Amino acid sequence: MHTSVRPENDELLMDKNQRKHDPNSPAAIDEAYRMIAGASPDYIVTTDTNGSITFINISPTQTRKVIGTKIIDHVQEKYHDSVNTTINQVLKTGEPGDYLCEGKAPNGKTAKYLTQVSPIKEGDRIIGVTLISTDLTRLSSSIAHTRDNDTQLALRRVIDLVPNMIFTKDADDRFIWVNQAVADAYNTSVANVIGRRHAELHPNRDELSRMQSDDRQVITTAKTRFIREQTFTDRKGRKRILQTTKIPFQPDLDAPRAVLVVSTDITDRKRAEQELTRTNAALRRAHTELENRVIARTKDVVKSGEALRRHKNILESVLDSMSDGVVTANRHGEVIVFNQSVREILGVDLAGAQVKDLALRAGLYHEDGRTPLKPEELAISRAMKGQTVENMSVFARKNEGSEGIWLNVSARPISSTDEENQGAVVIVRDVTQFKVAERKVMEYQEELRSLASQIAQAEQDERRRIASGLHDHIVQMLALAKMQVSAMIANTDEPKTCAQAKEVVQTISEVIEQTRTLAFDLSPPSLFEQGLTATVQELIDQMQDRCGLAIEFQDDGEVRDLPDDLRTLLYQAIRELLINVTKHAKAASISISVGREGDHLRISIRDDGVGFDLAERRNSGGAKGGYGLLNIRERLRQFGGKLEVVRDEERGTVASVTLQYPPSRGT
Repeated sequence: MHTSVRPENDELLMDKNQRKHDPNSPAAIDEAYRMIAGASPDYIVTTDTNGSITFINISPTQTRKVIGTKIIDHVQEKYHDSVNTTINQVLKTGEPGDYLCEGKAPNGKTAKYLTQVSPIKEGDRIIGVTLISTDLTRLSSSIAHTRDNDTQLALRRVIDLVPNMIFTKDADDRFIWVNQAVADAYNTSVANVIGRRHAELHPNRDELSRMQSDDRQVITTAKTRFIREQTFTDRKGRKRILQTTKIPFQPDLDAPRAVLVVSTDITDRKRAEQELTRTNAALRRAHTELENRVIARTKDVVKSGEALRRHKNILESVLDSMSDGVVTANRHGEVIVFNQSVREILGVDLAGAQVKDLALRAGLYHEDGRTPLKPEELAISRAMKGQTVENMSVFARKNEGSEGIWLNVSARPISSTDEENQGAVVIVRDVTQFKVAERKVMEYQEELRSLASQIAQAEQDERRRIASGLHDHIVQMLALAKMQVSAMIANTDEPKTCAQAKEVVQTISEVIEQTRTLAFDLSPPSLFEQGLTATVQELIDQMQDRCGLAIEFQDDGEVRDLPDDLRTLLYQAIRELLINVTKHAKAASISISVGREGDHLRISIRDDGVGFDLAERRNSGGAKGGYGLLNIRERLRQFGGKLEVVRDEERGTVASVTLQYPPSRGT
């Protein structure tokens, strides 16, 4: 974490009121740090060595009630041992630690939290700890709502692209499901891993024994287990360090319990942490030497420096523990505080930077990735004017031709006690992976829609070919056979033979009628010879004969010259909706209207039944032939149209097909 402070001699002459309003004074920097912590989505708490709370990023009213109380008094009793052990270990060794626990989220529901504990140091002496609690419950909420097959397939492809190893195993140590990263680790394919025991794949027996023991514990106790570090040897003999979460998993109520494992390779991060530890040690030694020189120069600087260091050490620990980038600017537009994460995210050093130069210096663009952000459009510039900016989407590209990254930016103004604006703080989060995954899912969905459209059109072509064959060949041959048998009846005097022949004629007549009905159901010839209106009327006549329904049909005659594929699609849509009404709505009458409304074609089907649920029925009836309501809805999108069903249990259902007319495009 970096700060810019001016140690000129004239600071010693500032009176108390001047120090209060100086952005580089202890009071101003303390207020800036508190605003930074307040902007974080995580709970941030500091305590002294006795466990008493000295800082927490909640509202001032709540803060007054909490400051001075014991941290353990705010933790559920069943987690006391885990919390005390972790905090005492950090105070003793000076090394960070973490623990898992449950607590109340801001929405009042129970949430699972991962708390990271870091030491607060003054020189070489530990004076307390910082606790940062992250809500883990939010991380799985979006996946739980992914239900339809298209999205599940796309999500599976996305999961296979992530570097994390993700798999499930049953109680017999057999793999149920794995992603591509697991197969790569064992130098084989996904199909070759599923169904095999872990012992058949993992080369290191000591590691295997530990992993199997952890898996059995999770399955037996039904409790999530977080393993901060564990060694893992792949099939090529490479040693890795993994951070793993193991979660009890049960596909359904009747299935035996299994374990879901998500492992992240932190080998490079561990090396970076070790290097960072060495660098921090050198920085602390240099910092201590500088402090000693300042103390030697003047007694006044010693007193103010001690207070400043105390606040700096606490909030440096907080900022350096955050993965989000943090930048603070004073009211003069000068960057005075920024952490290491923002340097890594933006790829630039902000030391001595001016807010007005940030857009050009960091290569910041609007969400379209083409329009550069103006200095006054930056979130931090708007916050310096008193605005609060939440979740602003920004694209950053340092060099022309580079891929760039997506950022989520939030900013808030920093105000003094007299509400004078002292500057602003901005939180920067790299969301590139989420943006890339979102774009890939959309691309996959579009590919699936196009494929479904092609399949539907191919099926309709095949239906038309079969129907034509039935009508032009099979029916004609049956008619000829009927004529031949009838001629035989006329030329025979044998009563028994004559009676049998008449039965054959009757049977052939029935087969001819059934074949014509089948050909009509597959692809009515009148649809291409006489048009949509005549074919719909034939369909209505058939359904009235079969079901006894009263069906009213109105056509304003304004819809003409439709392409064959669109004409077929509209006919199938009307047929599918009529079938759903007759099967599920319990209706006595139906009204159908086809007409033009401005530059749109609109087909409405209204019934007086109890209605039907499109979500439950969209694949019923004609779905066996490939023309379910879901298929029709996707095909309509190819023409810029839509299918809507409004259900009313008292007044029935109104189903509407709407699309641009003349149609904008076809398949």
